Amino acid sequence: MRLRQIDVLIVDPFVSSHRVNEMDNGKIDLVAKELVRIAEECNCAIELVHHTRKLNGVEATSDASRGASSLTAAARSARVLQRISPEELEKAGVAQDGSTYFSVKRDKPTRPRMHRFFYCLQQQFTLHHEV
Repeated sequence: MRLRQIDVLIVDPFVSSHRVNEMDNGKIDLVAKELVRIAEECNCAIELVHHTRKLNGVEATSDASRGASSLTAAARSARVLQRISPEELEKAGVAQDGSTYFSVKRDKPTRPRMHRFFYCLQQQFTLHHEV
């Protein structure tokens, strides 16, 4: 990572990056600590993409993440991405297209003055670059 000057590592999905039981707080904590070590050694940010347990229509929070709570506890910050309800779309004054818009909630902010909630529009585009 240092050789290629990688500033950000995104692990998606987190569960595929290790072989420990995702319900074991002690083992997940060790995985989290290893990721912190890598981030510090390589001077980079690491973002983990993690899923919630089945919520049956309840609003998602970082506390609803699958598996051991030690992962969220070890995180410096957490964001929750979620589809926007028709009511929220109407309130925001955007088109009734729940598959195009989503919300981002900073569920565990490290900077208290930052916006905690915002809407996003999903758009597709092609990047042209050389590796």
